[in-house]
Amino acid sequence: MEEFPCSGDLVAVQKGANPGSMKKALELLKRRAVKITGRSLDGGVAAEVQSEQGGKAYTVRLGRTSIAGAGEVDARCGCVDFRTRGGLCKHGTAAALFLIQAGHELPQLATQASAPSKRHRSERPPATPTRNKLFEPGSVSSPEEVDEALPALKRPQFPQARAAASAAVSQMQRVFFLRQLQTAAAAGNHAGFIRDLQRIHEPIGETEVAELLHKAICGSDAAGAEKVVVGLLAARPEAAAAARAGARDALGRTPLHAAVAANRLEVCRALLSANADPGQLDSHSISALELAAQRKLDTSKGNWRHEADPFHELLQGAVATATNSENGSG
Repeated sequence: MEEFPCSGDLVAVQKGANPGSMKKALELLKRRAVKITGRSLDGGVAAEVQSEQGGKAYTVRLGRTSIAGAGEVDARCGCVDFRTRGGLCKHGTAAALFLIQAGHELPQLATQASAPSKRHRSERPPATPTRNKLFEPGSVSSPEEVDEALPALKRPQFPQARAAASAAVSQMQRVFFLRQLQTAAAAGNHAGFIRDLQRIHEPIGETEVAELLHKAICGSDAAGAEKVVVGLLAARPEAAAAARAGARDALGRTPLHAAVAANRLEVCRALLSANADPGQLDSHSISALELAAQRKLDTSKGNWRHEADPFHELLQGAVATATNSENGSG
């Protein structure tokens, strides 16, 4: 799948834009709301970015500067967000990503104007904000000069270019949703997890799904962890395959090992329903069944408990069922 070209410009944009601006900029890119209009007097690129509602267009001047106020990316915009807080707004971020996506470097600005100071959100903006006079008459080149100076910065007109741009945006959104999934899984947030899971239509990679499964098993909320694991196993065949294969975590544990260690009995049931093998060994050559048997040691009294342990009984029953099934088929 196509991605944004890895460059210093992309790193600078990611550094300068907050997550909210980045997310909205990706949506603007997907709607093709960015249009390159020419050059500004200081050597930057002039762009026109439609608002989210589509009823207004903002003029953006974009370039690179050594001033670190916006992560070395200087994008001046006429929107309220830029005038009140400075930095990279969603329109400036969208224009920068558009250039990077087209394979162009952000131009170096000839003059380094002072970066706008960032204000705290609670601070009141100036009573009479000055109008954005970044683009004076004549600062944008004529259409003929644009064709000479920026021949490849126009919006892609060919299906292949549009498909590549859409694929790059989809890839960034997929990475964003995967991070959201990991956060929801670790917190046991079932509703948020399922919502973000439905936004990813492609199969999840083996490493990624194993990490999601283990984060869900060891989630901070026991009831939420059970729902997340059950939902993940039911919605994604690759998750059930990871449970059957005993996908290891960083500690070398299979999902069943992790569930036993975290005292998640219902999660163990869900994993066994997905045909997880209690006899698989972890990095210490201990099976989940043996790990459950060790729970019978009562550390508070220093002897073995006489009552049955539910984890050991559950895994032992699963082993017996699998053995009987093999003998019957044989």
